[in-house]
Amino acid sequence: MSAVGLRTGYEANFSETVGIRVYLSAITSFQFAGSVKSGSVPGLDMYLLGDIDADVLINFIREEDFKFGMYVGLLTGVISSIPLKDASIMGVGIGQDSKSSFGVATGVNIGLRSVVRKHHDFEIGMKLGAALYNDSSATFGAFMLLAAGYNYKF
Repeated sequence: MSAVGLRTGYEANFSETVGIRVYLSAITSFQFAGSVKSGSVPGLDMYLLGDIDADVLINFIREEDFKFGMYVGLLTGVISSIPLKDASIMGVGIGQDSKSSFGVATGVNIGLRSVVRKHHDFEIGMKLGAALYNDSSATFGAFMLLAAGYNYKF
């Protein structure tokens, strides 16, 4: 699975050790694997997650040009699953009746981060959550996103 995303927000530091950030995040990912949405057979699915996040920032190492610490927080937003291409065997389509799903999501963020020269923020972390899809019948799901990223801080 591969993913790409963008985010924008605000960060405030209460001390050299503790801060918070609030941001909007948009992530899209592609998965080539069996899933409920593609009829439990291999197919290419696209997932979209748009969320608002609030994280607490804790710095363990605080130098003039370098900080290292962790973040933990909450997220809430919307999630969509879109089957792009179902697999076929010998030219016969499988799961062609797959439909897009839309739902609400909530979860947690946790990860490690380092800030270099006050503007360059490098992170590795995880979004872990649950979703309630609004299909023909309500469907529960779960998601986990492991990601590494770079943020430029103005």
